[in-house]
Amino acid sequence: MSHWVIHRNQSDRKLYIDEFDNESEAISKRNDYMEIYHDVIIVDQSDINELYLRARKASTKKIKNKK
Repeated sequence: MSHWVIHRNQSDRKLYIDEFDNESEAISKRNDYMEIYHDVIIVDQSDINELYLRARKASTKKIKNKK
């Protein structure tokens, strides 16, 4: 299962996403980013699916409210 390390430098706030094949690589990279003052989270495919469903639901709700 893929794991994504989503991180943002605290100074410029630009969003970055790195993909890894296993959790241990993702954890190692997360720790590296935390040392250089990045906000960071690891998500897997089920997290991505949940985010997608929530974003789609929110988007659909906005469209219905505009009608």
